[in-house]
This record gives sequence, structure tokens and C-alpha cells, in this order.
Amino acid sequence: MKVLSGIVGDEITLQSVSSGLGEDRSLILSTIGGELWEAWAIHDYIKQHNLLDEIGCLGMVASSGTIIMLSAPKRWATSNSSFLIHNPWNMGMGDSTQFKKTADELQKSQAQIAAYYSKKYRDWE
Repeated sequence: MKVLSGIVGDEITLQSVSSGLGEDRSLILSTIGGELWEAWAIHDYIKQHNLLDEIGCLGMVASSGTIIMLSAPKRWATSNSSFLIHNPWNMGMGDSTQFKKTADELQKSQAQIAAYYSKKYRDWE
């Protein structure tokens, strides 16, 4: 079983996933999260290529890591593990026009994530 651990966008990247899973169809994920768009890319790559049968949470899967966690049809976590979901955020700089644009982008990302979690929940019922 392959283990992915680290920050999404740093140690956990589309490149590391695409070159590192090999024939293994099970994955353990442990991450505090990281880059949202990298997580979406990893999620979509895993789903598009049907790479995993299961993914498990050991320790913590948080933030953008939860998007990766939902890429496999079977998911599990130990009783000592944590799964953290929050609204997307970033650090920014710029003038008021840039901050308004950033706020709009964050709201779009929030709606996209909420819709995806909601769809996954409906699929489980």
C-alpha cells in the first residue's frame, strides 16, 4: 500500500502521484492540505485513470487533502484519524479591485467544493 504524506503542492503533487502509484491500487493519505488546484488535478487524474480501489486516512487528512480523499470509490479512516474541512482561504496583496476579485474567486471555489461534497454525500445514501 502506497503512502502519501506531506503538503499538497509540495510533497504531494500530480507528478508524484502520476509517477509513484505504480501497480498499487490502495493508498494511505496523511496531509494537512495545501494547494486546492493541485488537489483537484490529483483527484481528477486518479479518477480519470481509475487508479485506486481504496484510499485511507491515517493521522489527518485536512483542507485540500479531502478532495484527494474523495477520488477513490472506497474510503476509510482509523478511529484516531481526523478529517478537517473548511472554507477555502488565501493570503493576498493588492488594491481593492484585486481583493474583490480574490473574494469572488474564493466564493466560487467554496461553492464548487460544497457542491462536490454534497454530491458525494447523495451518492452514499
